[in-house]
Amino acid sequence: MHCNGYRAAVVTSSLGIASVGIDAEVHQSFPDGVDETVTVAGEVQMLTRLAAMYSPARLL
Repeated sequence: MHCNGYRAAVVTSSLGIASVGIDAEVHQSFPDGVDETVTVAGEVQMLTRLAAMYSPARLL
């Protein structure tokens, strides 16, 4: 199992949704460089602001 004990569900009433991706990761920071690889510039700025309110490891 990818993340032991993790469960997820998605519900939508919209016919415009073709698919939903859910990825589960262990609650810890990514190795150096990973967040720059999986985000775009606008997301990096948003994540920096959100990190002041939430645990940075939980934002990606």
